[in-house]
Amino acid sequence: MTLPFLTALVVQQYMAMWEAEIDAVVDDVRGDAVAQGARFVVRRRLQLMLHNIMYRMMFDARFESVDDPMFIDATRFNSERSHLAQSFEYNYGDFIPILCAFLRGYLNKCRGLQSRRLAFFNNNYIKKRRKVMDTLEKGIGSSDKTYHSNPYVRGIDQK
Repeated sequence: MTLPFLTALVVQQYMAMWEAEIDAVVDDVRGDAVAQGARFVVRRRLQLMLHNIMYRMMFDARFESVDDPMFIDATRFNSERSHLAQSFEYNYGDFIPILCAFLRGYLNKCRGLQSRRLAFFNNNYIKKRRKVMDTLEKGIGSSDKTYHSNPYVRGIDQK
């Protein structure tokens, strides 16, 4: 998380939502028959919880389950990015600059992933959020800037 997500105002505003997400995890794990066994890995469900918290704070959107196609796409992009960042090609180019000329394929993969990832966020979240904000702005009027659900943005607009 970055600093704007951890200010006192944000914590105060979103604490109830965070607690609701944590309660949802506990309820899901309690209701899962597999979780009642001796060994159960809760990593995927905790990953979903963290994604839901961040996406609700940024976009007022959440994923329904770990099988949600949007969640699968988001985690796939993150794992691809992590995989590329940890590859040997990346490290060689950083430490031996003369090899950068030979890493065009790697750099093209990075650019392709970046464009696909940005298109995913733009098409699925940013455009929808802009439509909602435009609708709210037209309904409330341009003089009242308290319509933001994000307290960090609301705080900036009120200054």
